[in-house]
Amino acid sequence: MVRSTPPLRAEDPIPGFRLSSSAAVDALQRDLLAGACRIPLLPLGSDAVYIWVPGNGHLQLQWAWLLASGSWPDPQDSASATAAAEVQTLALAHTRWLHADQLEGLAGHRSLVAVWRDPIERFVAACRRRLHALPCGEGHATPVERMNQVALALEPSWPRDWDWCLRTLPQSRFLSGRADLYTTLLDPASIPDLVAHWSRVRGTPIPGAPAEEAQPTLHVEDLLPEAVQALERTYAEDRAFLALARARLGSASPFPGRS
Repeated sequence: MVRSTPPLRAEDPIPGFRLSSSAAVDALQRDLLAGACRIPLLPLGSDAVYIWVPGNGHLQLQWAWLLASGSWPDPQDSASATAAAEVQTLALAHTRWLHADQLEGLAGHRSLVAVWRDPIERFVAACRRRLHALPCGEGHATPVERMNQVALALEPSWPRDWDWCLRTLPQSRFLSGRADLYTTLLDPASIPDLVAHWSRVRGTPIPGAPAEEAQPTLHVEDLLPEAVQALERTYAEDRAFLALARARLGSASPFPGRS
């Protein structure tokens, strides 16, 4: 007999699991690559959560969350060469990963906040960050040529490249595909407004996030038409999520104040 999961109550702790070992990271990566949804979230007070999507301005918002929640050990240290990696490591330590049904239960008494990004722009940003480290393309190929080669046969599971995997899997894997659950869905251009809001709640300014490593110059316009078509097929579920979000908000755009 299949037993249903009891509904969550407002006083219940946030469900899900933390990545406490390399084995847990490997298991999560396998689940995501197999098509499962695993939703990473950080609490916002007692009545909301921030769901961070890799590649969607998550470093800026993780940094702001760590400061706003008092979880960053040294608020004055934002310029060290290792600070960006430290932000992501510490944010992961606080992140809880939920299954889709757990998120549905949580949405009954907490507001869900997330950032959705155009999937083609997100892919190009991932290439700027990680393309140099991938075992792909000919040795003499330019970064633009390599990016197009990767787009035509996107492989998120290159061995041990956890960052590439997270940044190139469809973002709906991290959002659950249930656009109707979300209270606040923003585009990346709204991130400064969200950080400013957290700053006001915190009562003190939140400085800019640590800078990431230098990146090669790559643009959406560098993609060949056939590469764009291949990426649109890969990220069809992300486009479907946006369509559901638009229907949910009853507007031509899911982003507040934007057309």
